[in-house]
Amino acid sequence: MRKSVVLLLGTFGLFSGFSHADDGGDDTISAKELKTLFFGHDDRTRVADPTQAPWDAIGQLETASGNLCTATLITRSLP
Repeated sequence: MRKSVVLLLGTFGLFSGFSHADDGGDDTISAKELKTLFFGHDDRTRVADPTQAPWDAIGQLETASGNLCTATLITRSLP
């Protein structure tokens, strides 16, 4: 029984080296992928200068455990 478990876990470890989420060679998004990401019409517009207000108050926060979140600045300084 223990040998079977070790063999099974070893197989998962072996195959995880061959799997990947993205091929990295093609940066275009297919129509199917776009429809999955956006339901209906994608009406986003590119921000010309993200260093200007209000866009400069939006950032990325990394927790101590390494998780990433979107952060919004509420005030410049705390009393």
